Amino acid sequence: MLTPGFSIKNETIWPLQISLSQVGPLYFDVIQPGQTFTRDTGAVWFTVRAAIFLDEKDRITDWDAVMPVAIIVGSVIIAAVTAGAAAYAGGPALAAAGAAGVSGVTGLSSASALATATAASALVGAGFSASAALVIGGAIVGGGIGAALSASTQAALKEIFKKENISVSSAGCYAGPPWPFRREVTPLRITGGPSYRQIPGKDQVELIGGALSIDTPTPPAAYGTFVQQIGTALPPSDANYRFLVAANRDLFVIKTGSTGSGKTEIHILTATSGYKTFSMQTGTALHPTDQNWDFGIAPNRDVFAINKNSTGSGTTEIHILSAAHNYQNFVKQTKTALPPSDGTWAFAVADNRDVFAIKKSGTGSNTTELHILAASNDYQAFVVQTKTALHMTDDKWAFSVAPNRDVFAFMKNGTASGTTELHILAASAGYQAFAIQTKTALHEIDQTWALCVAANRDVFAIRKSGGASNSTEIHVMR
Repeated sequence: MLTPGFSIKNETIWPLQISLSQVGPLYFDVIQPGQTFTRDTGAVWFTVRAAIFLDEKDRITDWDAVMPVAIIVGSVIIAAVTAGAAAYAGGPALAAAGAAGVSGVTGLSSASALATATAASALVGAGFSASAALVIGGAIVGGGIGAALSASTQAALKEIFKKENISVSSAGCYAGPPWPFRREVTPLRITGGPSYRQIPGKDQVELIGGALSIDTPTPPAAYGTFVQQIGTALPPSDANYRFLVAANRDLFVIKTGSTGSGKTEIHILTATSGYKTFSMQTGTALHPTDQNWDFGIAPNRDVFAINKNSTGSGTTEIHILSAAHNYQNFVKQTKTALPPSDGTWAFAVADNRDVFAIKKSGTGSNTTELHILAASNDYQAFVVQTKTALHMTDDKWAFSVAPNRDVFAFMKNGTASGTTELHILAASAGYQAFAIQTKTALHEIDQTWALCVAANRDVFAIRKSGGASNSTEIHVMR
């Protein structure tokens, strides 16, 4: 079973130097026509580059210098043609050309010339006979071994072998997620480049230009692909677990009940370990909690615990656990301007510590409403109270807030697209319009999944149970 990677077939008539690059080339090789460049790379993104390789120079170190010397190429081809196509196909004509000092071939080793001869079979297949004439730029060229190229032929060759015809690159090519989520490499084809065609009714073959191309798949739409799909160090989880994503992409696991400590616990899976290691596992200053509580996280990693009802103050309350004190103390515990709330409300914390209270249904406006409690007023006043462009919602919907205060509304199931859908309410439009409405790469989900938004707007879909890895899994959509 293959790991994530690439299978790139050379479907041109030329040898190609192919590389997979990030900051620099990590994988590269020279691939002959009809052969395939295959690498198992891991689940990452690459720039794929390819260039016609004719002169045995180290192209990898300087892709701006990738253009071969057109005069040399043309001279070798002409030498082969004037010696006869059959001889060219076998290679001796090229060695003879170098030895005879064909214009532009002087100093070119026999081995280098024979590397160029990979295209010989294409010449024969294009209709060459021993007496065929070669046409370049509309003019017949030839004259035997040692013949020099005219100025017009040289100009035509430079046009035929211009940079876009002999080199190509494609950024943002994804190798695919790892096993067990992906079972094959990404297949790509490189086609085009200069080629030959027989002139109808004549014993002539014309050398023509053509751009190299990589048939990379159409780039996926936003949230149309996974950039990471992995199991974690956390065993399968249940309704007692809530999830938050920190600014550095660490995953905060909030265990609300049935804890060994008799407290609400925080377990932090580190992004740098690929979520295989915990940086902290601790009981907190907060007693066990239940479905009457929601959670959020601030940029400084303070954890907001929002008590929706049955509070001593008769309001929705905010209790902020201090990251600086390893969650053993509260930064703030306060009533708010929001009356007691219930399951028709969802909550999220903005980067400036404002608390977004999202009223899903039972609203006077017949829309999903947004009520933002102002941190600057100790949550005793609202900075925004507004209807939105989103109709009333229910338990099929989940919500999060991006750093720019856009509201991410996820429709988890019952969608027209058959996927989990994302509808982003634009802060810049006062939440009266959507920044995007799209299906995603994630199938419809249920209560065994949780959804969070990272600082760069990636979406973390956390599968609590039922995954192939027999752990709590993380599936990240870009």
